Amino acid sequence: MSTFALQWYILPDADAVCVPVVRHMTDNWISWVSSFGVNYNQTIDKFFTKNADKVGDSAFIHERFQQLYLLLNYADQLLSSSETPQDSRVESIEVPRLKKIEEGILSQSTAAERAKLFNIFLKERLFLNASTALGSELAPQYGWFPFNNNEALDPESRKPFDPPLSQFTNHRALPWGKPSNYSAERVFGFCYDTLENIMPNVVEPSYDPGYWTEVAFVTDGNCGATCSLFTQTLQVMGVATAFAFGGLADQAMDVASSGGGNVREYDYTSPRLNIASHLGYWATFGESDWSKRHVNTWVNKPIPFPHSATVQYTWDIDTPTLQLGPDSLPRQFYILPPHKHFNMWARNLEERAAIHEEIVSIKNWTDLRMNPQFPSLGDCPAYHKA
Repeated sequence: MSTFALQWYILPDADAVCVPVVRHMTDNWISWVSSFGVNYNQTIDKFFTKNADKVGDSAFIHERFQQLYLLLNYADQLLSSSETPQDSRVESIEVPRLKKIEEGILSQSTAAERAKLFNIFLKERLFLNASTALGSELAPQYGWFPFNNNEALDPESRKPFDPPLSQFTNHRALPWGKPSNYSAERVFGFCYDTLENIMPNVVEPSYDPGYWTEVAFVTDGNCGATCSLFTQTLQVMGVATAFAFGGLADQAMDVASSGGGNVREYDYTSPRLNIASHLGYWATFGESDWSKRHVNTWVNKPIPFPHSATVQYTWDIDTPTLQLGPDSLPRQFYILPPHKHFNMWARNLEERAAIHEEIVSIKNWTDLRMNPQFPSLGDCPAYHKA
């Protein structure tokens, strides 16, 4: 949010700042979204129709709840540590609530009534408490971890996608590297909210939007993730001059290191994905497309790294089509060089001060933008705005 807020002072145009993102929809993810998102209710109803004599049976329902309690115990082991308070553990929170629900279902006098309540319990995902962080994350109203219909908006309507999850089911085959499927473009809703609702009410009434007349950023190329969103937007929209240092002498280097996108931790995502797969299998009685595909290939537990290293990865792919064109590749496919690269290296703040002095000595930044040092790598029309 902070990077969007900072850009507002220089470029308040939400459509320019809120860069669309897409996800790589592999066959596995397409099946996952279909199984536990779009066709989740249909799979449950199909099982109930096919097994009408079983789904209202008290012994069958009790057995399913016993399996659920074991899964929550498993989730508790994956997500808790010795420091987790007992009353904060998944099993401690969920099992007492679920036992009351089980008791209520089994107290019904007829099999038809029990089957009806059990069906509602599954389709409304009541096996997880939606008011808790874990419940809302693993089994949101629409979707299934790590796919959610509420985290990003349709850039055309600025509303959640309708029908839900259509941003993932209406995937497109694109020749990025090699032909593969990608989701529809999505924009994080909090970006619009920050730029159009929060920031205009944060600044003082006396704030002058035209105060900033010359803006530049300085980078050694290590700027990544949200920082890359900041640099690329200001640079290619022509509202900031880009300076870089370090790297190899006289060779263009990218102003950023990694494309923007919400960064995920393997240690965080892997156990939740594992739990989500078990719960999805349980709730659909193993009848979903994804479950059938992975009967013999299911990794039952996340694999820990045999060392202390950690892994992060970006889940969404940054596609700045407004700046680079409607047929452009993802940002990561390009080297976006600065307007000016200094053959200087800074090992400390004192040496960096010398670089800043060089920048200040350049009196005409507009001319520098119009005549970038590396025009052969792309010369944006926005650079030629006076």
